[in-house]
Parts: sequence; C-alpha cells; structure tokens
Amino acid sequence: MELLDESNEGELLDGPVRPGTIRIILADSQAIYRVGIRKIFALEDDIRVVAQADSLDNLRSALERHPADGALRYDGTRRSSRAAAGCRSA
Repeated sequence: MELLDESNEGELLDGPVRPGTIRIILADSQAIYRVGIRKIFALEDDIRVVAQADSLDNLRSALERHPADGALRYDGTRRSSRAAAGCRSA
C-alpha cells in the first residue's frame, strides 16, 4: 500500500499552516474514518491534516516526510503510540 498523501510536492494536505497551528497525521485502514475526521478537523482554524496513512508502515513514512505535532490512529494500539512518539516540530 502507498502513503495516502494527496498533496503536491511540499504542499500540505489541507492548505497552508499558520504559526500556532496543530499539524496532524491521520492513520487508519478505514478510509471512511480518515475522511470523517479530516472533515471535522477542516472546521477548525488551528488544526491542519498534513498527511494520511492506511497502515503502520505508511504512518512511519508520513512521520519522516511531514513535520507534525501529532498522529491520530483510531485503534490505539501500543505500536501506533510508539510510532506517534516520532512526531517532531519543524
């Protein structure tokens, strides 16, 4: 499976990020969950989805490619918590 990053090279998934904006990577195997959460976050001025992933491996890749403040994975397994700990600030 490939990383579900719909952005162009260097462009964030949900538009430009202002200072103080929380950058999130969504991860879940269920596309309907990712779409729903992304739509909810789109209503917030201070949250931007910077990437999406459909597997743990793709989440790791997204963490390496996209500066993020957090990663949200629905199932909450310990493995996803360890991967999310790799988030970094830009």
